[in-house]
Amino acid sequence: MRCSSDPAYAEIHVADRDWFTEIVRTKETFLSGLVVARGPEVPAVILGRPLPNSGADVEGVLALSINLAKLQPFERFQGLPARA
Repeated sequence: MRCSSDPAYAEIHVADRDWFTEIVRTKETFLSGLVVARGPEVPAVILGRPLPNSGADVEGVLALSINLAKLQPFERFQGLPARA
């Protein structure tokens, strides 16, 4: 990892994660299923996209980790409203 908004993630390596290897293999944007994020181990979903070099090979991956634990306060809003 080269850049993170949270210093706890700055030195974490993700090249062996399934979502990362899938992005490199397919060269396409990928949305993971539920994973346990490295570092502060929290449930997360990862959205990633390849960063191609000039030869169209994958030079890097841009990834967004969505910490699902932070969404727990919204659990009470589950389901559709009446008459939806």
